[in-house]
Formats: sequence, structure tokens, C-alpha cells
Amino acid sequence: MKQKWLLFTGLILLALGIILKITTQLIILSVLLIIIGAFFKLYYIVRTSIKCGYKPGYELLFLVAGLTIIFIGKYLTNQDIALSIWYFLIPAVCFKIVFVVLFMFKLKRLSSRT
Repeated sequence: MKQKWLLFTGLILLALGIILKITTQLIILSVLLIIIGAFFKLYYIVRTSIKCGYKPGYELLFLVAGLTIIFIGKYLTNQDIALSIWYFLIPAVCFKIVFVVLFMFKLKRLSSRT
């Protein structure tokens, strides 16, 4: 699919937003980059599922697990519990990467059938 730039741009913007949020005080810019990156990824997934007949499967569990871990980590760090956000961020990013890889494999399989 020729629109993969949306997915990769979304991933890059998400990564930049996270790095900015962790390393600088540019909170508004980092949150804006994260939101735009998430929107690009979501738009790509929805558009692809409509065009290619993608049917979500077990790979969505990795996405949900990653998001859940991020939210739990954010909640716990806001509660002044002595845990590093890195204990949550690294596994969450790994789950989300697994989701993207499985999603791409599934798309490749769908496109090879047609």
C-alpha cells in the first residue's frame, strides 16, 4: 500500500514526542507530537482495514496491553509511588512494536492473496 508513510510518520512523531516529553520541558509540543502521531497511525489502520479487508485479530491484544501498561505507569508515577516510568514504558513500547509487526504481516498476507 502506498500510504505506509502515514504509519511510519506516525511512529516517528510518537517517538519524538515521547523523547521530547522525557528529555525537555516542551510539554505542549511533545503532547502535540504524540497526538498527531497517534492520529496518523489510527487513520492508517482504519483506512487499511476498509480498503484491504483487514479484520482485527489477536494482534490488537498487544496494542491494548501496551496502552494499558502506559496508563498504569502514568497513574502510578502521578501517585508519587517510587517507580520509574521506564519500568512501564519499555514493555509498553515493545508490545506496541509487536502489534505493528503483526499488523504489517497480516496486511502483506492479505495483499498477496489479491
